[in-house]
Amino acid sequence: MAASGSNRINLPEITLSFALRHWESEVLLVTGGRPPAIGWLREVAIGRTLWCADHGVDICRMADIRPVHLIGDADSADANTWQWAEAQGAVSEKFSPEKDFTDTELALQKMSDESPVPFVFITGAFGGRLDHAFSTLYSLVGSNLSGILADEKELLLILRNGDTIDGKMNKIPLALSLLPLSAQCVGVNLTGTRWPLQNASLNQDCPNAVSNRLVSTDGHFSLSLKEGCLALYVCWQAPLS
Repeated sequence: MAASGSNRINLPEITLSFALRHWESEVLLVTGGRPPAIGWLREVAIGRTLWCADHGVDICRMADIRPVHLIGDADSADANTWQWAEAQGAVSEKFSPEKDFTDTELALQKMSDESPVPFVFITGAFGGRLDHAFSTLYSLVGSNLSGILADEKELLLILRNGDTIDGKMNKIPLALSLLPLSAQCVGVNLTGTRWPLQNASLNQDCPNAVSNRLVSTDGHFSLSLKEGCLALYVCWQAPLS
C-alpha cells in the first residue's frame, strides 16, 4: 500500500527503496497488453489511484476493481464495460481513434499535469505487440515521470541521473538485467548479484549486463546510477506471451 511522502515501491515480489527520490501519490495505470493475474492486480491496486487506458478497463472489471479515470479512444474496450465504469463514477476522456498518440501516452501526458506529480505503476504493458510495449516504455521515459512497468512475471524500473535504490526480493527471480535507455549510462554500481558492477559504464549499442543472478541469501541488492537513463529488468517467470 502507498504511503504519503513515500520513497518505497511495494509489490508482492519485491520492495524497492529510493535514497533520494520521493513522491506524494501513486497511480496504477492498467493498459491493454498481457493481463496481470487477478489476485496480483487486486493486491497492487490497494492504496493507489486506479486509471485505465482503453482495454485496461475490461481487465479491471474482471478483477472487480473500479477505476477513477478512463482515457483512450475506446476502440478495443468493451462498450458495456466502459459504461459500467462511468456508472461507477469514473471520469471518462474519449479521443478519436485517428490520433497521433497511444492511449497510454495520453494517460501519461495527463498525469504529468497532476499536482503533485504521481509515481506511476503501469501493468498490462508486457506481452502482445512489441510496438505497443516499446511505445509504453519510451513514453514513460519521455514523460520524465517516475515509474515502473510490472506484473507478476516481469518488472522494469526506470532509473535516472543520480538515482540509488536498495532492493529486497520477496521471490527469487530467474534473471536480473540492466538495460541502458540512454546512449550511455555512467557510474553504474550493482551489488548482491553473481556479477556485480563498480563504477561501470553501460552502452546502449552493447547491452552486455543481462541475465544476472541474485546471490545474496537475504534477497537484498543495491543499484546506483550517476548519469544516464537505465532500466532495471527482473523476470520471475518465463513469459509465455
